[in-house]
Amino acid sequence: MGDGGRPALPIGGSDDRGLIYGLLEVAECVPWNADPGDPFREVRDAAVRPAAPERALYTMDRAYWESRIRDEAYWDCQLDVLARNRFNSLTIIFGY
Repeated sequence: MGDGGRPALPIGGSDDRGLIYGLLEVAECVPWNADPGDPFREVRDAAVRPAAPERALYTMDRAYWESRIRDEAYWDCQLDVLARNRFNSLTIIFGY
């Protein structure tokens, strides 16, 4: 139990990126549990390393990116998807 008798769970990573991946893993498990009194019941101990240290997305589609470059809702969704899927690099090339 954590502070005030509320459930708590230690989460760590070897760096900031590892910590955010650990937090994302826990966040994905919490909704699976139907018992609000034990929100971490489905969380399991894990020690993982990425199969590839760099996971990147490269794209070069001028019309596509120009239509979305200033759309904050698009970027919120896009960056969430990339983080959940452990991408750690995004390169957009405007080929003019």
